[in-house]
Amino acid sequence: MPKFPKSLILRACGAWFVQVAGKQINLGPDREAAFHRYHELMGGRPRADTQRVTADAVLGVVDAFLDWCQNHKAGRTYDWYRDYLESFARTVPQGMTTARLKPFHVQQWLDANPGWKTGKRGTVIALQRAFNWAVAWG
Repeated sequence: MPKFPKSLILRACGAWFVQVAGKQINLGPDREAAFHRYHELMGGRPRADTQRVTADAVLGVVDAFLDWCQNHKAGRTYDWYRDYLESFARTVPQGMTTARLKPFHVQQWLDANPGWKTGKRGTVIALQRAFNWAVAWG
């Protein structure tokens, strides 16, 4: 069976739907026509995930990743990332680029939060996940 995008679903009513910007759009009952309409909709749509990251700004990467998490991850997951990444964002100078970010900056952030003794690994994972996501999404 061929795979299709997860955002494209067949409802019990026999029609294909896609969710765009929080709204479900009926693509019709015919599978081929629905896929054609889906590709038309997605093809002309700019990717919101990559538009917000500008000039390799550290804060831009963090903001874009959190926006993506809010739309694509569970609420608890988003909250977990948000808590750590907003804490990190408060310690980074406004104009810092990803090229200028060094492990020293991350260590300073960790040292400024001694109450995280058992959670430091999780904080670093959250930060790495945001930057790995930015690399993967270009």
